[in-house]
This record gives sequence, structure tokens and C-alpha cells, in this order.
Amino acid sequence: LIDRLIRRDYQLEEVQKMPLYPTEEVLWDPNLVPEGEGAGIEGALALPKLNLQFLTVLDYLLRNFTLYRLESAYEIRQDLEDVIPRM
Repeated sequence: LIDRLIRRDYQLEEVQKMPLYPTEEVLWDPNLVPEGEGAGIEGALALPKLNLQFLTVLDYLLRNFTLYRLESAYEIRQDLEDVIPRM
């Protein structure tokens, strides 16, 4: 039990060190952010799979934070792809 709690603190510290908005590497990585609007199931955002364990509030917040970062990266990338050709 103690090892599990210590690991959670480590994950929390890692999240606090991460930038709120995506970096350039994340924006242009096709493995993290799908290309195009009609990507369908193949272009789904890559979230970690859920195990058959009970989710804590921290698990829920980490998943939402990851989803927020990927969705914002997708939106920023679309905006950049729209604006850059017009420059």
C-alpha cells in the first residue's frame, strides 16, 4: 500500500513539471495527435487503458489532464495548419 501511494506522489510531481499547453514536439507528433479531421477510429487520441482496478480521484484527474493536453494540441495544430499557408 505504501509503495502505491509513493508512486502516486511521483506521478503528481511529474504532472506539476509538465507544461500546461503542448510543446512543439507534441504538436507535430502524428502518434500523439492524429492528422486531419476525418481520421475516425484510427485517429483516436491515445489515452492509457483502464485496468480493472478502482479509480481514485487522482487517476480521474490525471486522465482528464492528459485528455485536455491532447485535445488542446489537436486544436492548436489545426489552427496552425490553417494559418501558416496564409502567411
